[in-house]
Amino acid sequence: MAVVYLTSVAGSPGVTTASVGLALSWPRPVMLVEADISKPSGILPGYLRGQMDHSRGLTPLSVQHQRGQLTPRAVWEQSVQLGEDRFLVPGFSNIVAAAGAGASFWNTLGSTLSAIAAQGADVLIDGGRFGIRDDRTALMQLADMVALVAHPVMPDIATVRARRRDLSETLAHVGHDDWLGLLLVDAHDEAFRDGEVSKAVQLPVLGRLANDPRTAAVFSVGAEPTPKTKKSALSRDLTLLPNVLEQAIRERRNKLGAIPFEEVNA
Repeated sequence: MAVVYLTSVAGSPGVTTASVGLALSWPRPVMLVEADISKPSGILPGYLRGQMDHSRGLTPLSVQHQRGQLTPRAVWEQSVQLGEDRFLVPGFSNIVAAAGAGASFWNTLGSTLSAIAAQGADVLIDGGRFGIRDDRTALMQLADMVALVAHPVMPDIATVRARRRDLSETLAHVGHDDWLGLLLVDAHDEAFRDGEVSKAVQLPVLGRLANDPRTAAVFSVGAEPTPKTKKSALSRDLTLLPNVLEQAIRERRNKLGAIPFEEVNA
């Protein structure tokens, strides 16, 4: 099983919407961790439409970390159910708690999530925007894949290009310099082709999601799915993306001589 970290460095390309949609489309048991430190949980009032309180999530886990009790079991106990075999660990209840978490918390959480993945559930991390000297560096470094979400438009391309080097160097410190790729979310206006974006920023394109506000609203604000949204281009892209990510991780693991997915899932 694997840990996939989704993040952005430009604008608001829809990291949370993509993360929720991907979790609901995932072909195996999956845990989605809302690790955005710029705001309180957006999934509880969004996709879950405020039907659950914010008593569980990263805030209690940060307290357990201070007590030396941040374990896989503690993480599972702080999760809520998104669907069958789909679980969410909500983000911090307030940004003050998020700001005070510190690098030690994120490092321990990353190791704990890797242990959960080894025990049989894939882990998706909604990292929101990744800043300069971000305390969540260790969390990113422990992932099996880092998907940088961006629109294929000039402003996003320019920002990603400006940040690519420091992100690649961050991962290179742990031998993961080729763990980074792009997840493009189409925009209404100009859109460059995958090859053009990849060449401009010197990163591979892992996948592309269609621009479909109606379907996206299902994942972002809990809009009622319809026959049309279930068959939309975005729904199709989200169904295909897990296999693309899995294939990329499998190829890298095989190259490194690690245990392939087939044996892990046996």
